[in-house]
Amino acid sequence: MSYQPKDADPGVIPTLGALALGLAGICHAALALQFLGMWVLGPVTWLFVVVMLVLGVAATAVAWQLGQARTWAAVAGALLAPVLGIMSTSFTAYALYHASFAFYMLLAPPAAGLAFALVPFAVVPCRRAAKAQAELRQRYTSGPFAGVLDR
Repeated sequence: MSYQPKDADPGVIPTLGALALGLAGICHAALALQFLGMWVLGPVTWLFVVVMLVLGVAATAVAWQLGQARTWAAVAGALLAPVLGIMSTSFTAYALYHASFAFYMLLAPPAAGLAFALVPFAVVPCRRAAKAQAELRQRYTSGPFAGVLDR
């Protein structure tokens, strides 16, 4: 199949997915930092919050790569978003049951739900763009267009 330079652009869907996943990651990291800094937690709860912090930071890093249309980032984000959603929803229920409240408890579950809804649709455009970029890079490795498609 012969690709044109316009085929190397993945479109708007990976960008929207990256924004949603980045928002979810930031909200989860902020929620975890809020609870780590403001409450004395038991060892199991502390470990759960630390895992949520690590996954929130990882989601933010994956969102950055998804914004650059990396296929692996779309797959990783599609797997990470529901995990974050389940973690934040269950932790919100746990915290409210124990009469604890934090502002980011209101934002983290919906942000993860938005990422869960958008990120899986970014896999196909990222794969298509990666194939087009690989073929165009191979086609234009010499001559006047050498290095144009390098990131």
